[in-house]
Amino acid sequence: MKIVGCDLHARQQSIAMVDTETDEFTERPLPGNSEQVRKFYAGLESQSRIRKMAGVLLPDEIQDAHSDAWKSLEAYIEKVDAEGRDELNPMDGIGPEQWEQIVTLPRSIRRF
Repeated sequence: MKIVGCDLHARQQSIAMVDTETDEFTERPLPGNSEQVRKFYAGLESQSRIRKMAGVLLPDEIQDAHSDAWKSLEAYIEKVDAEGRDELNPMDGIGPEQWEQIVTLPRSIRRF
C-alpha cells in the first residue's frame, strides 16, 4: 500500500509517500500545474484505496466523527488556532495511535 501525505500551497504541493510493501520513501514537490498534479494522482489510483469525488481524491473509508481520535484532532486544531499558530503537526498533537485512526480531515482545517 502507498501512503501519501500532501502539503498544499497555491503554487505547489509537496508530497511524501511511503510504499509499505517495499519500504520505499519518496519526497518531492508537485508544481501548481493542475495537469501534472492530476497525472501524479491518477497514477496512484490503480494502486491505492482512493476515489474521486468532484475532482477531489478521497479515501475509501468513512471517518467516524464520534471517535476519540476525531475529537482529539478537533480539539488540537482549536488549540493551535487559539494560540495563533499557522502550522499543524497532528501526529505530535494527538499522538500516533490516534492519528492512525484519522481517515479524512475535518472542515475546521480550513482555518489554516
